[in-house]
Amino acid sequence: MKRFPTLIAVALWLGGATGCAPVISTELRNQADPFITFAMVQKAPRQYKNKIVIWSGSIVETTNTQQGTLIEILQHAADSSGKPTDTDHSEGRFMILDTRFLDPAIHAAGRLVTVAGQVQGSRNKTVGQLEYCYPLLEVRELVLWPKEERYRQPYYDPYYYDRPWWWRMQIGTGWMF
Repeated sequence: MKRFPTLIAVALWLGGATGCAPVISTELRNQADPFITFAMVQKAPRQYKNKIVIWSGSIVETTNTQQGTLIEILQHAADSSGKPTDTDHSEGRFMILDTRFLDPAIHAAGRLVTVAGQVQGSRNKTVGQLEYCYPLLEVRELVLWPKEERYRQPYYDPYYYDRPWWWRMQIGTGWMF
């Protein structure tokens, strides 16, 4: 009987700990070098060729090619689970190549992703009228985060209050209790 509270505490702790677990497998997280930053790879992609990195961001464009699906991603900082957090700031863009067919309707612009991949070098593409050098990753694991629905809160009138029930009791004809 003394073990019951301990079991409850352990169950609650395990439930809370799994809610913050990283989405990328432990094997890939161990292979990835946490000291290789996005800015370092962007400056010298050939220097980090075949290194495993884990980056997060939002999809800009998805294109299916003969080699697989090429996704252009706007990089964002990530929290401890790997989910992109600050979507208003970015260090730049990168591309990922997945050998599978990924539907552009599902992997649509604006969706948040976390990817573990192997640096393959770089690829040039124009952004507007500017030539841009994208670091290119070969996908090892790709996580598409669910869409977050934002609901409007109902209007709350700060001056509204419900009168006590005895204010409604009135005596006489035509009056309601």
